[in-house]
Amino acid sequence: MRKLSTISETHGTWRAVGSTVARGPERLRAAVGLLPAAPAGPREPYFADGPAAPDRRYHEESNFVEARMTDQRPGSSREAPGARAEFGPVLATVPLPDPGLAASAGTAASFTEVLLARRTGYGRYRGPFGLAELSALLHHAAGITAVRRPGPDTVQQVRAYPSGGARYPLQLLLYCHGIEGLERGLYRYEPQAHTLEQLDTADLSGRLRRCAPATDPDEPGGGAIDAEHCPLWVFTVGDLSYQRSQYGLRSYRLVLQESGHLAQNLALVATWLGKTSIGLAGYFDEAVNHLIGVDGVNSAVLYLHLFGAAGD
Repeated sequence: MRKLSTISETHGTWRAVGSTVARGPERLRAAVGLLPAAPAGPREPYFADGPAAPDRRYHEESNFVEARMTDQRPGSSREAPGARAEFGPVLATVPLPDPGLAASAGTAASFTEVLLARRTGYGRYRGPFGLAELSALLHHAAGITAVRRPGPDTVQQVRAYPSGGARYPLQLLLYCHGIEGLERGLYRYEPQAHTLEQLDTADLSGRLRRCAPATDPDEPGGGAIDAEHCPLWVFTVGDLSYQRSQYGLRSYRLVLQESGHLAQNLALVATWLGKTSIGLAGYFDEAVNHLIGVDGVNSAVLYLHLFGAAGD
C-alpha cells in the first residue's frame, strides 16, 4: 500500500512527513530544474484587475493571430509530445459491471427530465452508491462510446464529450469511500478497458474534507457540504504537458474547456441515476494534488466532484 502522509499548512508551505512540498513559483522552479528555488517576491493582489494581471496576460498571449498561423497552427511543433501522468504501482485491477445494469434497475428518466432536474447539491452526502451505478456514471460520462475511422489507416476511440484533436488529456481519479461491492481506496479509471486501477487503500476522507472550504466545518464561512460519509470523490486530472506540443499556449484553454464538458456529463449522468452531485473549483490545489499523487505542474487536478444520495 502506498503510504500517504498527513499534511498540514504551516507558514504558507505544505509540509509532508520528511519533506517539504513547495508552493506556487517555488514548486514550478523546482519542477523545471531551476534549483535552488528563489524566495517568493511581491505578488499582485489576488483580485488585481489590469493589463498586468496573470489571467489577462495569459489570455492575450494565447490568442490566435492570423499573421502567426505558420507557427501557431495546431500540431506544428517539432517537440516530442508530453507524457501522460502515470500512477502506480497498481495494487489491483477491478473490472466494472455492464454499465447498462443501472438503467435496467429502474433509471428511466427522459433526457429532457434529466436536464430540467440537474441541480448542484449542498447539504449532506451519503450512500447508498452501488458498483453498477459507478460503472454507469463512468462509462456514460467519460468512457469509450464509439470508434470512428477518420482515415484509411486511422482509428479513434471517442467519448461522449469533445476533445481537441481527440487527444483526451484528462484522466479521472476516484476516492471511493463507500461504494457497495468495492474496497475503499484511491482508484484510476481506465476507459479503454472500462476498469478501475486500485492505487491505494488509505482512508482519505478526513484529509480530503480539509482540502476545500466548502467541505471543512472548521473553515470560517465553510462547511456548507457535509462530506463525512460521502461515498465518492472524483478528481479531474489534466495532463497539461501532453497537449502543449499539439496546441502550444492555446492548450491550457482547451484543457479547461474539456474539463467543463466532462463535468457536465458527470452531473447529468449523476442526475439520471438519481444521485446528488457538486463540482468544486474552490480547493487547496497543493493539498489535493499531493494526496492523489500528481505534481501540480505537468499534471494537476482541475476539478473536484462529490457524488452521493440526496441529502438534507
